This record gives sequence, structure tokens and C-alpha cells, in this order.
Amino acid sequence: MDNGNLERVLRMAGGAADAIRRRVADLERLERDLAALDGHTCTGVEYLRREDGKPDRLYMNHSIDQACPMHGKPSPGGRLRSYVGSDQARIEEARAALEREKTRHDLEHEAQ
Repeated sequence: MDNGNLERVLRMAGGAADAIRRRVADLERLERDLAALDGHTCTGVEYLRREDGKPDRLYMNHSIDQACPMHGKPSPGGRLRSYVGSDQARIEEARAALEREKTRHDLEHEAQ
């Protein structure tokens, strides 16, 4: 291999090393972001119970056998139904947990 080709190959190898370093840094950032969300997300869906004369009450319903980082794991064949209530601060926190779950899902997808 002549010196011109060798120099070109070395430049390409150097570029690959830089790309690998950037990817490793991205993966480390994703791991930190995922760790910060651990246990603070909800995999359920909102269910708003409305009854005449009573304030609306929010529940988080989960599918059969669906574990939730925030609400735990159901018994086999069971499902979780978590009462949030009508307190606005608790409702906002529950909805924020649903949004954090979307963020967690996006971060996991980005890491692949």
C-alpha cells in the first residue's frame, strides 16, 4: 500500500474512532436519563370516573399482567387499578408520570 492510500485509511479509521466515542457518550447520557426516570413513570391509562354531584375522580388502569414502575406488579392474571382521586396536585403528578413513561420509551428506542 502506498503512502497516499495509507494516509487515507488512517484518516477513515480516525473518523470511526470519533464516531464510536460520540456513540458511547450518547449511550452514557441515555443511561443516566433512564436511571433518573426509574420508578417515576406509570404504564397505565387514565380513567376519569364521573358521578353526578361528586367531583371527578381519576384512576390509573393497567392491562392484565402489566407491571408498573410506580404502582407495582399485579397478581398473575390480575390487573392494577390505582386510585389517584380528585386532588389537582395528585392528578397532575399522575399525568406527569404518564408523560415520563413516554419519555422513557423514547429514550429506550433511541438507545437501540
